[in-house]
Amino acid sequence: MQGISDSIVKMKEGVKFFNTNPSGVKIFYIGVKKMNSSEFLYTAVILTAGESRRMGFPKALLEAGEGRKFIENIFLSLSGIVPEPSEIIAVLGFHRERILSEAEIPESCRIVFNPDPERGQLSSLIEALKYIKSEKRVTAGIMMCLVDHPFVDVSTFQKIAETAAENPGMVVIPKYSGRKGHPVFFPSEIFEDLLESPLEEGARHAVNKNRDRLIVVDVDDPAILKDVDTPSDYRNHTGRNPGE
Repeated sequence: MQGISDSIVKMKEGVKFFNTNPSGVKIFYIGVKKMNSSEFLYTAVILTAGESRRMGFPKALLEAGEGRKFIENIFLSLSGIVPEPSEIIAVLGFHRERILSEAEIPESCRIVFNPDPERGQLSSLIEALKYIKSEKRVTAGIMMCLVDHPFVDVSTFQKIAETAAENPGMVVIPKYSGRKGHPVFFPSEIFEDLLESPLEEGARHAVNKNRDRLIVVDVDDPAILKDVDTPSDYRNHTGRNPGE
């Protein structure tokens, strides 16, 4: 199976950089499509606050292959797309100190702490949105990445970012074999709906409320559906036991 780093190299090979004005703004040429990297600012949010109770080991620190941990694999994928996120936020909760000490986290990554991660996934997303709001960040939206989906191909991240950039204000969800998966792009236009969503319903409450904003993109990537939640899931993907 092609490694993520190989996919990133292939993706980058198709990109040329040109300084087109005195300010040095870079214009990215991908095939015949032109995209100004400064025109679309968005935030990537990695949710990794869960207890990992069923796994019995912090998911963020599981080995994904090629010497990288789950969370590091996601960082690498995000660094390989155009346009890249203008900011990356990692939301931590359980195992916070261990993740910060054992994972290689880019210095530019903002760490947000969820004090009550047992409230579920949406509670972590809300903490990220509250941070964005309190810091007055300018962002077109967020790409929500789950740490238990570490094998998503970089081409999928690329397609979601491109689709979001080409369709401002739209929710972008990937689909494989008729089923929707992750990561998901949420535009800033629905941030308030996300903040007001019932925790027990999750982000789907805001998506259902904004069906007229929904774009579903087909991807050739079964990993968007494969959450790695249990030791059995992990063995099926890697042939190893958690922590080995």
